[in-house]
Amino acid sequence: MWPVDGVVGENGAFYFRYDHDRRIMRRRYLVSDEQRAVDRRRLLALGKRIVAAVPGAALASD
Repeated sequence: MWPVDGVVGENGAFYFRYDHDRRIMRRRYLVSDEQRAVDRRRLLALGKRIVAAVPGAALASD
């Protein structure tokens, strides 16, 4: 069982809600799948630069 009714992401960029009748997670995003993929690649590249430049830095798993 999911312990909450729903989750709204930072700045409303997404929300998740569990549909108990269908027993599935409903996921809705503000931007398209394509834009999220572009953003993800940019974020990963930035993370690599930060880890390389800042001793002891690491990326969070979440």
